[in-house]
Amino acid sequence: MPPADTAFTSDAIHVLITGFGPFRNYSENPSWLAVKALHDAILSTTKAQHASSANGAPRTRQIYVTVLEVPVVYENVLQIVPGLHKKPPVLPSPIDPAFTPTHLPSGGFDFILHVGVAKPGGVSLEQLGHKLGYNAVDAENKYAPVVQVPDGSDGETQPMRGFGKGYEGMPEELSTVIDIAGLKQHLQELGTEKVRWSRDARHYLCDFIYYASLAEAKRSAAEQAKMTPVLFLHCCPQGEPYQTEEVTDVIKAIVTWVSARL
Repeated sequence: MPPADTAFTSDAIHVLITGFGPFRNYSENPSWLAVKALHDAILSTTKAQHASSANGAPRTRQIYVTVLEVPVVYENVLQIVPGLHKKPPVLPSPIDPAFTPTHLPSGGFDFILHVGVAKPGGVSLEQLGHKLGYNAVDAENKYAPVVQVPDGSDGETQPMRGFGKGYEGMPEELSTVIDIAGLKQHLQELGTEKVRWSRDARHYLCDFIYYASLAEAKRSAAEQAKMTPVLFLHCCPQGEPYQTEEVTDVIKAIVTWVSARL
């Protein structure tokens, strides 16, 4: 952890990484276990990751990481995500005070990475977030907001749930601007063989936070002429096949690769 008076370099990159809290049979969410290891971490891009600078010399840039645990609750996601994209960012009080950030960038985050757990088999880089189709209850046994009730509903047909008020002008799907194919290749070259490129984030809280964050990035870009790249990573349960430390390494590799391209 950097001390409170850490001097940030002028070209420092500020990254937010979120993981999820407990839900269902996970008393500790594997995503948060992997993310929290990077609390207030200082990473660095490598010279090899950068194109040459204007004077012809490769350079490196420092990366300052903020982490946040997010409840697996639709309402919390809707309340929290808009603040993550503000300048300066507005974060909720941490669930565990030990993860209070020591610094928030006045100019906002340069990259936001969301992480959640999925099925065994590796990790998945998600391309899309979806606006509608959230029919499963969250960790508080509550549903996503109703967007539309079917005409002539007999009470048995499920209403359409997802993003309504405030998201009317947003499309059905939002895509990351990050080069998923290039990132997948990079991770595999580093030794993470089981990496999927996915277009289905599963219409649960992972998909929900991804769409919310992509929408806020789009909204902020229209207002402030700066698009903050957003990405969602699905990790596997612990040891299926990757251990927590290995997932943390994947996260670090993603952060440095994306940061070198900002």
